Amino acid sequence: MGFFDILNPVFTGIETYFLSWIPAWARVAIYGLGSGIVTMLLYAKFSNQDALTQGKLTSKEALSALRKLDPEAEFDVALATMRKAIAASLRQAKNEQFPRCGHRCRSFLSSSGWIIPTHI
Repeated sequence: MGFFDILNPVFTGIETYFLSWIPAWARVAIYGLGSGIVTMLLYAKFSNQDALTQGKLTSKEALSALRKLDPEAEFDVALATMRKAIAASLRQAKNEQFPRCGHRCRSFLSSSGWIIPTHI
């Protein structure tokens, strides 16, 4: 019995005793709905919601400063404003992709070959 077969008896029991009268497409829809709810609950529990909220506010502030920038502004001012906007967006993407596990997730992902280690 493999790792992915651990829940096989549970799902077989559910299919046999509770969902045997439902068509196959409806069972797939029920499993999809259930797994979607479980996934969202896990994300809400393990993601850093405070950092996500703060990141959204920082990104909005940086983008609004970029929009208000005068087209005739000095190059250094424009470059600094663009740098802030890009950094805020990338920080927000990091917070969304790596929930609360910090360096442990990054080292796992880079060592497993999913992400090139130089881009972390």
